[in-house]
Amino acid sequence: MWLAVPGDQLKIIDCVIQMLYNASLMINDIEDDVQLIYGVPQTINTANYVYFLDYKELAKLRRQCEDGDVGMEIMWQDLLQCPMMEEYTYMVNNKTGGGFRVFVRLMMALAAKNLEVNFIPLVNIIGVYFQISDDYMNLQSTEYNDHKGFAEDLTGGKFSFPIVYRVHVDDQSVLQKCPTTPTLKHYTIIYRWTKTKLFDYMLMVMQNLKQQLPSYTKDPKVQVVKDENLTWEQFNESAPHMVTFMKDNDWPDDRVNMHIAFWSTLQNHRWHHDFDTHKQSTLLLYQAQQCKCWHLTIGSSNSWSIAKINQDLLNEARETIFNQFRMQILSSQNRT
Repeated sequence: MWLAVPGDQLKIIDCVIQMLYNASLMINDIEDDVQLIYGVPQTINTANYVYFLDYKELAKLRRQCEDGDVGMEIMWQDLLQCPMMEEYTYMVNNKTGGGFRVFVRLMMALAAKNLEVNFIPLVNIIGVYFQISDDYMNLQSTEYNDHKGFAEDLTGGKFSFPIVYRVHVDDQSVLQKCPTTPTLKHYTIIYRWTKTKLFDYMLMVMQNLKQQLPSYTKDPKVQVVKDENLTWEQFNESAPHMVTFMKDNDWPDDRVNMHIAFWSTLQNHRWHHDFDTHKQSTLLLYQAQQCKCWHLTIGSSNSWSIAKINQDLLNEARETIFNQFRMQILSSQNRT
């Protein structure tokens, strides 16, 4: 809704994410030594085949994406080294949050509107919430237990959220035992984790994360101020952040440098220092118009460099600013 990704491309993105998620679950079950239905060779072959299918689907979009890994989690598990809660959150943001970011970045790359909005902070919160919720369901949900098994994180010695919390509150002896029997698992959960009020703490953390979501889920249009409505002081303050955003999201160097050159040219333009504020506003309007048009043509044969000022288009922007000012004067006179 916010990004207006074309329907056919959105279907491809949805298919890719579903396949990636299912394949990652297969590999994750092997890494966690889950004792269920599928054999290891068949599971590996199936997951690898799904990855190749994903590449085939992504080729249709002619875009590339990035993903995280679970290396830190496996290292902690093998060394029986419990991370701090901050380290666990960082790992989850790269593992679980990585899948969400791939999904959203693919849509952002193909968006037809709200091109200037960064949805990644929202996605990061959702990723952490999803993982903690999954850890909670692993201990509390009967349906979850029927599909994956009861408290499998305990059996595999995995440092999930409840285990990290319990280790720092109490001790890590339960990890050294890696309980496999339902009796010992029930003892651990019902007695020892109830003693530390684990489930109350997990619910509180999830509620705190949930309360942060409204600030990110408002209509982006309400939060974003159009470039042409900024003052030059505000634009100069925001420009470095836009450059940082481009670099953080792996924009090619030539595109980043092109925008820097474009903004520098506008800042050095004689109208920027003119006493006529309409001319100053014209430069900001021209900047917004050019960036919007450039984004809509990126990747096509119609794309061009915005670094060089087009004087004819700049004059048109000046005419627009003048007409807006004239309409404001007429409207003010009519009210009086």
